[in-house]
Amino acid sequence: MIDLKQFIEETVKQIIDGVVTSQEYAKVKGAYVNPAITHYAGGDLQINKETLPEPQVVEFDIALTITENKNLKGGMGIFVAGLGI
Repeated sequence: MIDLKQFIEETVKQIIDGVVTSQEYAKVKGAYVNPAITHYAGGDLQINKETLPEPQVVEFDIALTITENKNLKGGMGIFVAGLGI
């Protein structure tokens, strides 16, 4: 069981690692993941002098269950079960 601070820290690290890995894969496929935007107007995205179509948002819906454990110091922790997408 981990505390909330550790959970948030590890979650953000895994999101960053996932974005970096996705960017590497996308580059091979000629796609972009979270590109640096230098100009955006009129439905076109300007990246390093390339014009791309409007970006698409990808959303994830993840559920988190928190259980209280009286044996823990501080009285509360987070148990993360397997996630399904």
